[in-house]
Amino acid sequence: MAELVEQRARPLGVVAKVAHRAHVALAVLVQSLDELGLEYRFVSRYLRGEFSLEQMTSELSRAIKDFTKRQ
Repeated sequence: MAELVEQRARPLGVVAKVAHRAHVALAVLVQSLDELGLEYRFVSRYLRGEFSLEQMTSELSRAIKDFTKRQ
């Protein structure tokens, strides 16, 4: 038990645990954003670095036009 407490108190152990949880939370957030709609999906991809701002704007515009054609 004392070893577990000592291990958790080590700065790098805590940092690693928080980083892991933040990574998991971010993955859930990104998935949630992708499910909210076109705008959120494209902005989340931009924030992840998959698109430049110009590419995101262009691709989003194209996707909106395609969507409206299907309606």
